[in-house]
Amino acid sequence: SLFGQTLSTLGDGNPKVSPCLAVIGEVMNKVKSSAGDAKERLVDVCVKYTGRSKLACKAIVDLGWPHLMDAIGGISLKIAEDIFAQTGILMYQDAAQAVYILEDEGGWSWEDVVAALLEKTSGIGPRVSMGSEPASWATMNSQIWNAGTSIVTPIDNATAYYYQSYLQQDASATFRVLPSPQNVTPRSYIPARFTVMLGSGTDAQAPYPFCATEDCFGVGLTIQGSNTGSSTSRVLASLGPSFQQAFTESAGRLPVQMVAASSSAAMGAAILNPITAAVSDECANMATWVSNATDGESWAVAGRTLETGAYREVNQSNIDALGENSVQALIDGAYTDNSGIAWAVSSGATEVLTVLNGGDGGVGSLTPLFQGSGAYYGVGFTKMAQFQIFAETATSILDAYSEMPVLQIPVGSNTYLKQMTWGTLNVTTVNNEWFGIREGTTVTLRVLAVSSSEISMAGFTDYYHYGTFLNEMTSTIAYGPNAEAVRTIVDTFYLGGGR
Repeated sequence: SLFGQTLSTLGDGNPKVSPCLAVIGEVMNKVKSSAGDAKERLVDVCVKYTGRSKLACKAIVDLGWPHLMDAIGGISLKIAEDIFAQTGILMYQDAAQAVYILEDEGGWSWEDVVAALLEKTSGIGPRVSMGSEPASWATMNSQIWNAGTSIVTPIDNATAYYYQSYLQQDASATFRVLPSPQNVTPRSYIPARFTVMLGSGTDAQAPYPFCATEDCFGVGLTIQGSNTGSSTSRVLASLGPSFQQAFTESAGRLPVQMVAASSSAAMGAAILNPITAAVSDECANMATWVSNATDGESWAVAGRTLETGAYREVNQSNIDALGENSVQALIDGAYTDNSGIAWAVSSGATEVLTVLNGGDGGVGSLTPLFQGSGAYYGVGFTKMAQFQIFAETATSILDAYSEMPVLQIPVGSNTYLKQMTWGTLNVTTVNNEWFGIREGTTVTLRVLAVSSSEISMAGFTDYYHYGTFLNEMTSTIAYGPNAEAVRTIVDTFYLGGGR
């Protein structure tokens, strides 16, 4: 059994794992000392992603927490295996995956996770690039792949961490954003995207710039280092040229594994907190790191710069290397555009199909695009920036969504499936500089939303229930009373018959 090994045994012969385990121990002590806050956050996450009541989620967390803390304190996978099996904690499956990836990749970085996931499940290895030959259907009608991501640009008094050590209390390497020379209101994250014309080859350039402007609004960084009382610094005047050569001019050579990682690093904002940033010490880095290197080497050069530099010692030379290579963090596109709609509209789309899912059907990913949603949502490293691109109010969109038709769920197919909603919204754009969108364009949004209960992306879901959930959806789609609605969805949403 994979869990039959201890973490210390796991570290034997793997120089990357041992320091990783030491840092995890330090950070877990910090987590245990603030258990109340952490438990409350877990409850909130459970409610949001599973559709369970707060009372039910609190019961789950209360049951598992003391056992989880004991397992962490003992740093023993065998103990963890026994505890998870006895209590039925749903996070057991995630823990099993994490240990597998640690063994296979030697680390728990998000880049490690995505690389292992894509290669083991679909054969997408490190040599598959955005310009590689795709499946034949993907080259029809000159399709462009937009993969959204978010650039971390800490503002006000915020700081982002390349490195924070709890083994050397004073050692850290950080960055903050410089004031933009352009007349734009600073944001904590800047929307960005990787783009390529599918099937255009490894020499292809991106059809669109990485940010909405080629110079990425002129944003630059101040990089600072601190080590036992001494400090160093380096100014990176502008990120625009780095992104241009790394991602726009080398689009066809960008590794799909790394593009997917930078587009999906959901916990990447943990680098904005010194405690959670501590695990970046050659360990579980949840952000992805890029550089100005060309030919698809952006992530590899950033990784080497950190691992051979600031992760070993924070000094002027290593801080200079971060600046010379323009090392910067990219995290999940959800921090700026969770639906992907904004970049689609920016690319010229006037008809967009959005497939949503979640406890509320995923409609919460739509409302940030409309008037009245505010500049940010969430707290801590779950805080996301919101960008209005449509003139209509969020309230009016929720009202329209509530009146959309739903498919009839057959008897016996509602264990996890609660509702399948479909419909059309006709909306109008407003000016948005961050996505390069201009006002006055009418956009047709085709909405297909799946509401579920006790099913989420990770942590609180028994993955063996996914098969049942999928069967409930397909049974509903094939159900006789839904035949006319399904024909309309297929014809209008997918085949373009409604144009």
